[in-house]
Amino acid sequence: MIWIVGGTSESVALGKIFEEKNIPHLITYATKDGLELATDKAINKDESVEDFIVHKDIDTIIDLTHPFAVKMTDKVKKAAEKFQISYLRYERERVSYPADAILVDSYEEAYDKLKDMSGTFFFTTGSNKIADFEKVKGHKRFVYRILPTVDSITKAREAGVEIRDLVAMLGPFSEEINLAMLRTFQADYLVTKDSGKAGGVEEKISAAESLGIVPIIITRDQVATKTWEDFLLEVEKFLSIKKSRT
Repeated sequence: MIWIVGGTSESVALGKIFEEKNIPHLITYATKDGLELATDKAINKDESVEDFIVHKDIDTIIDLTHPFAVKMTDKVKKAAEKFQISYLRYERERVSYPADAILVDSYEEAYDKLKDMSGTFFFTTGSNKIADFEKVKGHKRFVYRILPTVDSITKAREAGVEIRDLVAMLGPFSEEINLAMLRTFQADYLVTKDSGKAGGVEEKISAAESLGIVPIIITRDQVATKTWEDFLLEVEKFLSIKKSRT
């Protein structure tokens, strides 16, 4: 059985391709929110990675988790090595960073950088780190764009974020929508992470650049990336080889 470890729009896309071709597979998401956007065959994984592999008779793992979900990627990769099963990982293409962008290598570096800055900051980094960002806010204004889910809003509210500083919407967002939001909140800085082209980062950065807003970008490890089309060819080739051996 093929296990698609989900968490991105690409996992939804590959799941649909597999369904159309009647390729047996399971696709999992870590949250109920992710399941809402997935195919009908998607499920929650409520057991350990290793137990899931054994109980579901997994012989192939296709890792389509978010570029920043490094802990999950590390878990499934190590499990694949332990059970000696096939492992394929898709790394989204990176975006080009503008010359005036402030680049940081981690969230921790971002916290340190923000401590000594002032102004209005528009965050598109999700809800998981809001509590940590709030610790360095001081007298600055932090506005967060998050998913319109109970979990995301609860995290923000429990961290002390006021309603006026929350934008709960589901992307992807066009450059025009990003422009409108940045103008509305009169942002001085855009705080985002390099989630790859499919993550809408280019549209965010382009909007910021058009308004003279400085982007603060949390970069990711310099691993090899590829286009989605190239990855699909890689999957197709792998499945052909796998079929010929059975």
